[in-house]
Amino acid sequence: MQMEAEKIKEDFDRISPFLDEKTTRLYVANQALSLGRGGKLLVSKSLGISRVRIDNGIKELRGQVPVSAEGKKRKKGGGRKPIDTQEPEIKEALESIISPYTRGDPMNPLKWCSKSLRHISKAMKDKGFPISHVSVKKYLLNNDYSLQSNRKTDEGSSEEDRDRQFEYINAKAKLFMSEKEPVISVDCKKKD
Repeated sequence: MQMEAEKIKEDFDRISPFLDEKTTRLYVANQALSLGRGGKLLVSKSLGISRVRIDNGIKELRGQVPVSAEGKKRKKGGGRKPIDTQEPEIKEALESIISPYTRGDPMNPLKWCSKSLRHISKAMKDKGFPISHVSVKKYLLNNDYSLQSNRKTDEGSSEEDRDRQFEYINAKAKLFMSEKEPVISVDCKKKD
């Protein structure tokens, strides 16, 4: 799957300098159709192109919608700007909400956040940043977070207790680090 995504990106990067908005839409739609089931999602994730754009291209290829006016092209840099470029302080606000809930093995680049996308979005709105859960997802993916959370099934305590525990540990770790004291992270499993 990863190799296929890299190949899609490589092929697109080779031809994209010669494509305008319409031909790009048709190219990615054709690519998605040629991949079959799951092709739209794979092309969308590989190239960062919305599935709506791919769907519109597929409709055009199938003749289901009138072909858009010839010569109509979006200006360079057109379209909606990413929210963190519109409001640069949003990245710092997101990190302050996410960092106490970040989990992962320090020896492995895989990390995830135990707080849900919708809870993060709500916390951001409470801070005065109107950001959707979709934008939070894009931010997390762009910053190497996995969206698969760790699920505890045998634990007796509730998620809220666990969150408070991690917040406490995080606060203590920050305190020690600010005093230039060492902090060690140990992941222990309870034996049956």
